[in-house]
Amino acid sequence: MNTVIRNNTTNYAIGLVLYHPDDHILKRIDLMSGRGLHLYIYDNSPFSAISEAILGKPGPIHYITAGHNVGVARSLSVLCATAYAHGHHRLLFLDQDTRVGDHTLRFIDEYSGGLTAIEQERYAAIVFSGKHKGNCAGADATFAISSGSLFILGILRRIGWHNTKYFVECVDYEFCLRSIHFGYRIRIVYNTPGFDHATEQPDREVCVCGKTLFVRRYAFARIKDAFLAYIRLLGYTARITRLDLSALVIRSMVIYFTGQVIARLSVRTK
Repeated sequence: MNTVIRNNTTNYAIGLVLYHPDDHILKRIDLMSGRGLHLYIYDNSPFSAISEAILGKPGPIHYITAGHNVGVARSLSVLCATAYAHGHHRLLFLDQDTRVGDHTLRFIDEYSGGLTAIEQERYAAIVFSGKHKGNCAGADATFAISSGSLFILGILRRIGWHNTKYFVECVDYEFCLRSIHFGYRIRIVYNTPGFDHATEQPDREVCVCGKTLFVRRYAFARIKDAFLAYIRLLGYTARITRLDLSALVIRSMVIYFTGQVIARLSVRTK
């Protein structure tokens, strides 16, 4: 692991969780480290040629691996806690298949640097999105995906980092629910330039009742993981007596499993 460099010119670090990445990730690492960003990388893959290439790169890159897949929640928890221990106050998490450009990172850097002291104590995460919402620059939300999340690390430490009882599914939703329970908020920043979380996703477009939906057929093992995760979320909202949040979890669960049914039916009808 490289020595921490304190004089970086940005006000956040980058967190990446990898799982059998392709060569594209090397170019993104070059882009980020070239801007002076500290990179915290958790690789859930067996050691490979790409792992060696990452370790051979110069700059403030911190590479962590267990040699096998420990899941998103544990990886995120380790990355955020390590970055916090190194003196960083914010960490921007990106999936390996989320595209960003130099202008994206400049935008996030400027937005992050402009957060007021009140906002830094109010929001557990600021989630950047490439979705276009016209003049709507941002809005508070109950649920948001992890990729694009600028985590306020001091707040994560207070609420216990990410919940390692979850593996992949619902890691982000559990974090959002727990943040709300502890009195914090989640904000989504729309119209983020160059932020692309769709192009490299293996989702397919299907038309249902005149509406275009993006669906992906998951293996039954992952569907089982999702079912158990949603049950845990419902148990959590019941324990904190938030029926409004329970209703949102049920709605999300229905959407998820409906999408899996549609994904399978659409394959069979081709």
